[in-house]
Amino acid sequence: MARLPKARRTVSLQVPALVALLLGLLASPRAALAYEPSLEELYANLLAKAPTISRLILRLHTTVYDPLVAHPAPRADAALPEPPPREQPEREFLQAVYWMRGQLLAIETTSPGGSPLHFYYDEGFRPLTVNAGEKRTFADLDILPPYLPFIEGTLADWRRGLGAWGVLPDRYELARAPKGVVYYRLEEAPGKAAWIDKGPLRLARIDTRIGGDELPISLSIRFNDFLSYGEAAVSEKNMEYPLLTDYFAEGRLFRQTRVADIQVDPPVSRFPVQRLREQAQAEQERRRSSAEAGAR
Repeated sequence: MARLPKARRTVSLQVPALVALLLGLLASPRAALAYEPSLEELYANLLAKAPTISRLILRLHTTVYDPLVAHPAPRADAALPEPPPREQPEREFLQAVYWMRGQLLAIETTSPGGSPLHFYYDEGFRPLTVNAGEKRTFADLDILPPYLPFIEGTLADWRRGLGAWGVLPDRYELARAPKGVVYYRLEEAPGKAAWIDKGPLRLARIDTRIGGDELPISLSIRFNDFLSYGEAAVSEKNMEYPLLTDYFAEGRLFRQTRVADIQVDPPVSRFPVQRLREQAQAEQERRRSSAEAGAR
């Protein structure tokens, strides 16, 4: 009879010990890794890494390949290497990109020989886009650097950057690549997704479909060879930008854009703002005169 109270005291001490053990396990790093953010929290984490830079100048070199020749059908003898992609020098082009956060985006596209091909100018109102060459025409998606909206630092810019390619994610799932890299795959519909590298937490790839329902073509834009730029006190606030952007149609490489030069937060004096604005105003006046002449 006298031993019963001792047994009860022993049991009452074991229960808190078990609770403490469980709390310790739940607080361990391994348990913390099991938590995954909601889509809204994931966007918030991405925006928290937005770089603090205000200005950017890019020099880009784009090489275009023949997708039908670049990756032919699999060979019977798998030991034979595939031939390298065949370049199309006549479709190569260069670009000078001038970006001021919230103020200006101007892009001059030229041939390797310096002949004007396209001019894009946006001061936050109605963008001006002009095809300057007679034999080649460019749509906005042909000349706008696809990674640029994702350094702006707002949710609206992220949605605009993905929406330009027809990707409007409403959910995500974890996906593991063959080499063990883990991604957040933000999805909207089959064939349309944005891939976020979970480690550095940055956009690595955009998948979409073009060509409409009659002739759908899968398009994949892959961002590679990232480098960090800037001198922010918090290293995560430095800008990471891909040196290479590869475009694949139906799994076949057809275009590659390489950063030939990059200037982060250069002085305003390096921006030819006056020349660019005068060029845009001259084009607007030319269009106005053409419209008035056509109305007569």
